Amino acid sequence: MSWKDCAIVDDNKFDRFICDRILARLLPQLPKKEFQTGKEILEFVDSGNYSGDKLLVLLDLNMPEMNGHEFLDELAKFPSSKTDHIDVVIVTSSSLREDKERSEESAFVKAYMSKPILLSNLQEILDEMDV
Repeated sequence: MSWKDCAIVDDNKFDRFICDRILARLLPQLPKKEFQTGKEILEFVDSGNYSGDKLLVLLDLNMPEMNGHEFLDELAKFPSSKTDHIDVVIVTSSSLREDKERSEESAFVKAYMSKPILLSNLQEILDEMDV
């Protein structure tokens, strides 16, 4: 996959920072944007204010206002012309089997990883996604 943009979606500022630093090591040329809620990233996707090519989304599940599952449900309502190029990696502190199963039901979700996010774990996932 050759992503042109990356969105880090997490309500925790420290977790966003860690994701950003790890991605800077793994994919240094990839532009990154940060969002605190599912609603913010949904508005970003709807606006088309990015390259419109491949978009990598690192998505937390547990967020206020609109959580990760709600974001995925709303994203599925968009026309495929706005969503065909989106790959989501769930990055969550949730250990609930139900969260993983529900996430895997979404066509957008390509991988699921537990926090804390580690460089080696994300590298393995990106390798599996053919980066």
